[in-house]
Amino acid sequence: MLAHESCTDWYGDCSAVNSQLVGEIHYSCIGGQIRTNSSAVRQVQEETQETALSGTVESVACSSFMGSTYDGIANVTCTHGVSSADTSGCVLACYDSDTATVTVNGNSHEASVTSRTSSGSGETLQCNSLDAGYHGTLELSCSNGLLSASHSCHQLCLTSSSVTVAVGGQTYQASPTESIEHMQTGVVQCGSFAAGFTGDIVLTCHEGTITADVSGCMAPCAAGAAASVSFAGAQHAVELAAQVLHGGTGGVSCSTADSGFTGSLELSCSDGVLSQSSQSCTERACEEGLGYQLQLAGETSSRALAAEVAHAGTVTATCASVAPAWDNEITVTCIKGGLSADYSACKQACLTTDSGDVSLGPNTHSVSPASRMADGDSATKQCLDLGVEHVGTMTD
Repeated sequence: MLAHESCTDWYGDCSAVNSQLVGEIHYSCIGGQIRTNSSAVRQVQEETQETALSGTVESVACSSFMGSTYDGIANVTCTHGVSSADTSGCVLACYDSDTATVTVNGNSHEASVTSRTSSGSGETLQCNSLDAGYHGTLELSCSNGLLSASHSCHQLCLTSSSVTVAVGGQTYQASPTESIEHMQTGVVQCGSFAAGFTGDIVLTCHEGTITADVSGCMAPCAAGAAASVSFAGAQHAVELAAQVLHGGTGGVSCSTADSGFTGSLELSCSDGVLSQSSQSCTERACEEGLGYQLQLAGETSSRALAAEVAHAGTVTATCASVAPAWDNEITVTCIKGGLSADYSACKQACLTTDSGDVSLGPNTHSVSPASRMADGDSATKQCLDLGVEHVGTMTD
């Protein structure tokens, strides 16, 4: 039989062509063409049967006389004892010893079929049969003993690969948590590198090389971060007591900005930047039992609120309850949790112990009211009280 790798001479039994023939056909391979010599063929039938055999065409499996490496059908014509063969239908198969070159991302590999493959047929293999770091499929096709390849093989980005990323001002090496196919993406959490950061780092694979997009990493607002807030018509500065993550909110007491207020401020964190989102700050009331002192004309009186007083609310006390010689009322106002006294309405009275000088003629006399007189009051006295020589009245 003819070997796959070379052409030579060989002989075949004529009976393989037709059972009526005996002898051998001489086959030769010349210039890639098969030539036959059937001069040794003779018929076993009577001469009268020659006409029936002359011109007969027999179809013979190529493998039966050219070897198992061939597939297809050869047509052998026997005319008057001379045979000729048409082997154009004989084609070589491909074997696992045959190879085709496959180039993936500049790297060359030799691929072969896993078993005998007829010409015109092929085999589909996984690209990882070439390299464990590849994905996709590889198509091998056999054409008359020649193996060719087409493929969609690409390099994976393996978990052992990495890329440098910058998060929160620091650099880190980021690796995928599982292999990423070419032109596909994977993610790793930003917080796995920088504490408090939220969002994902997007890793993109291109023929085994990773690129990273960190634009999705959002910074937290750290404890102690400052923010400017506004309430009651004024600007204030506050600080966070504890870390707040991006997109979250944190509460701060209004009293940290102004001790005269109660309620809370809500601060929002956006990529490390604080801003005020709401506030419920109100002026502090003066609590029941709050102690205070009133001072007037050198006199001091200690007091305590009998009940809570709202901001801007008032209580009153008589001026005389602090200093007996004073009339009218003291107004005490609650201002953001503290008390402030207004003594402007207090006026000093004139007591019977008080005196004033009155000049009558060449003499000066000292006079006092007969009873306590409030500021602005008047009293009439007889001038006779200053001496019998005087008549009329005088007004204090």
